[in-house]
Amino acid sequence: MPRPPIPVERRKRLGNPSKRPLPKVVELVPPPPADAFDPPEQLEGEARAAWMLVAEAARPWLAEADRPLLLMLAEGFGRRALLAAMIEQQGPVMVTERGYRYSHPAVGQLATLERQLTSWLGVLGLTPTDRARLGLVLAKSQSTLNELRAGKKR
Repeated sequence: MPRPPIPVERRKRLGNPSKRPLPKVVELVPPPPADAFDPPEQLEGEARAAWMLVAEAARPWLAEADRPLLLMLAEGFGRRALLAAMIEQQGPVMVTERGYRYSHPAVGQLATLERQLTSWLGVLGLTPTDRARLGLVLAKSQSTLNELRAGKKR
């Protein structure tokens, strides 16, 4: 297995020990216009709410090219609400005519969909790990002990 990536906070703390020239940061994608992430008309209910929440939270780093992925994510949250309602209404266990009990098919579909939603959230940078990889989480500059020593003595 390859080595996992070093979190951005740790890289910032290390500095540049090898003294190699660091790549210059170039913004390749211009920021999208303000109305670029207005929800599509076909989204309703949970899907529309998910679109609004994700678009607002990730607006600083989303690009126009992320719109299809954001649409799939929102529709996935809509499907998740439908599956959860179906399980709530019909119960998580089904019984055949002969009395055999088995898990409702929607339970497996819901589990698969939730894994896919988690993956899409990660791709859009909405999990703590992925935000750290994007450099959106700042390293804590002082520990609590240093703060106490600096001036919060009792």
